[in-house]
Amino acid sequence: MYGQKGNEVIEEVCILFNKIKMKNGRVKIQLARCLDCLINKYGGTLEEINRLEGLINMTKLINLEKEYEDRLRQEGEEKGRQEGKLELARKLVKEYGVDEVVRISGLSKEKILNEKN
Repeated sequence: MYGQKGNEVIEEVCILFNKIKMKNGRVKIQLARCLDCLINKYGGTLEEINRLEGLINMTKLINLEKEYEDRLRQEGEEKGRQEGKLELARKLVKEYGVDEVVRISGLSKEKILNEKN
């Protein structure tokens, strides 16, 4: 893949990469990272590397990856908060009764009483 022919191959792959439609954006981001490794190994000059990375919109993909990770982190934190709230509500039921805990917590009676949630 060295030399001009190698760059032509990488360039063609970069162009085809942009045409790929995937439901799972995370997979496309990982593919882009693999392609970026090839670009950096065989791209030659810094100018050529930047040009090839531009073909796959690497900066945009990195930003999308960060947004995806941030969203997953937020969802995980929210789930953790809800689980903590539910655990506390279940503990308080013994002392205050289920109706009072429902009123204070805003959780449903079914959710508090169902151990599988």
